[in-house]
Amino acid sequence: MTPSHKRNRVCQLRALTRAGARQQSGRRAGGACSTGLQPRILQLNTEGLTASKISVIEKLAYTFKALVILLQETHCVSADKLVLQNFALAGSILSRKYGLATLSTKG
Repeated sequence: MTPSHKRNRVCQLRALTRAGARQQSGRRAGGACSTGLQPRILQLNTEGLTASKISVIEKLAYTFKALVILLQETHCVSADKLVLQNFALAGSILSRKYGLATLSTKG
């Protein structure tokens, strides 16, 4: 990963954090629902799913109280690798080179 890609990811995470802070402080974030109900979707390009990345994704999901996780570029050929704590696999496209996964909270 090039330094510019790392900077972009840090900026994206900061933007997500700022948006979350605005929602918690009562200020309306851009494009927020007027009902007060906010979808909490975590979308990530994993560039290959590993055990350490799964751990980070679980921490991010807990931090942002995600209800749905959308993963791109999982590079998984088996759904057995797509297991996250407190999440159920809703659907996936398995591929050694690509791969997508959608997970939702259990219960």
